[in-house]
Amino acid sequence: MGVYVSEPSSVPVPGAVRLIFSTDGDDVTLLSQQRVDVAVTGFDAAPEERSGHFVEVRGIDGQALTRVPVHAAFPDTVEVFPENHDEAIIRVPNLNRSSAFTVVVPARSDARSVALIRVAGVVPAGQPPVADAAPPATTELATFELEV
Repeated sequence: MGVYVSEPSSVPVPGAVRLIFSTDGDDVTLLSQQRVDVAVTGFDAAPEERSGHFVEVRGIDGQALTRVPVHAAFPDTVEVFPENHDEAIIRVPNLNRSSAFTVVVPARSDARSVALIRVAGVVPAGQPPVADAAPPATTELATFELEV
């Protein structure tokens, strides 16, 4: 019985890109973009329309290819830990609008840029629409060219 050694595949694994952002008030900076060997699935289908912050991967003509939700990038409140361990941890309004966060997006061969966006005003599925509600609004906070 012989040992079978497979040849390395010439087809690259799609993988993903880890993006590290920082925010200071309304200013957004892309600090790092790094190729990572992980599978990011479920984002190639049309995204579910919902409110929140997202990183949108875009093609050469600026069209949206995928949209990945950003969790906890812009917290309205922060936890405060008491000096006395007998007291409870509390949440207070976040007065410091500076933060850093990481998002992993699919590494698509047709991707050219990423945009950090905010979607507001989407009525959650299963809830009746509000009669006087404004239509959903998408605000682009920043756009960056992909380098990896």
